Amino acid sequence: MTVFFMPRSLIPVIKGQEQTSVEIIKSLIMAFIAGVVTGILFGWIADKFFVGSMFTKPPKIDLDEAGNIHVQAAANYCDGSEALGGFLCLPDKWLIFKSLDLNNRRQELLIHLRDITHLNRYKNLYILKNRIQMQIG
Repeated sequence: MTVFFMPRSLIPVIKGQEQTSVEIIKSLIMAFIAGVVTGILFGWIADKFFVGSMFTKPPKIDLDEAGNIHVQAAANYCDGSEALGGFLCLPDKWLIFKSLDLNNRRQELLIHLRDITHLNRYKNLYILKNRIQMQIG
């Protein structure tokens, strides 16, 4: 939608006509509103059609010996500069991470809870404190 508003404001400039500052401000406000509406619509459509079907299906994890599942949620596993998207599963005695099939690198992590020696919490993008660093020893 923004593409349609900006050229309309440029037509008088192309024809050699002068534009008042009020017309320029109106065009910028209309372009901003169109950008916000387009962004909201894109986010909603992506959530309904793309993210809703692809990223919310947890991968199959063999939990024969693990016991009851307490938490199962989407998570990222950060290894240096690479982050793998996947699911984190927390049964009775284990911490299980399995990457999504969309990733180039497939990874399955199985960590016994007694092996975790230290946890640090960090802010993600300096806003939300939802990042955890584990030391295993």
